Amino acid sequence: MNRPIIFDCSQFVTFDTSNPKYEKKLRRDLSNLGFKAKRKKEIEVVKLNYGKEEWREFVLEMVDEEYLGNFGFDE
Repeated sequence: MNRPIIFDCSQFVTFDTSNPKYEKKLRRDLSNLGFKAKRKKEIEVVKLNYGKEEWREFVLEMVDEEYLGNFGFDE
C-alpha cells in the first residue's frame, strides 16, 4: 500500500555559484543565525525529485523551520 508523502512546510535554499566553498560558508552563516540546514546529499529523495525542475546546483533544506522570506547572499 502506497502512502502519500507530505512535506508542505519544507523550506529550501537553492543557488548556483562558481565557488563551491560558498555552500559551506552559507551553512555556517545560517548556523550562526540559529538555523539548521541539510546538504543536498542529506535531503530525502522524494523531496529532491519533487523540486527537481527548480533546483540550482546547490540545494539546502532548512530543518524544522517555519521561516518565510528571502536571504540575500553576494558571492
